[in-house]
Amino acid sequence: MAYYRLYLLNDTERIFDCQAIERDSDDAAVLAAAVPGVHSPAVEIWAGARKVAHLTAEQLDSQRASLALLGLFRRAGRTVPQRVGSTSRDANDA
Repeated sequence: MAYYRLYLLNDTERIFDCQAIERDSDDAAVLAAAVPGVHSPAVEIWAGARKVAHLTAEQLDSQRASLALLGLFRRAGRTVPQRVGSTSRDANDA
């Protein structure tokens, strides 16, 4: 487990609140910033003196939507679909 700080930023990118969290990985800390209880135009995630991420409001909204979809799939007992995208084979076939 690692300790992280979530700095909640206002519209002018100034810190207005800080939350300390403990997570297993950087990815888990970034996901924690997207939970519905965090209301901020932007968030910075730090692990000690290392900046892990800077998330804008749009990125936070996108992560919240992804988390909501994941929750719907899990509640329905369904497998989460894999990311859809072009593969190198698709590009060669074109």
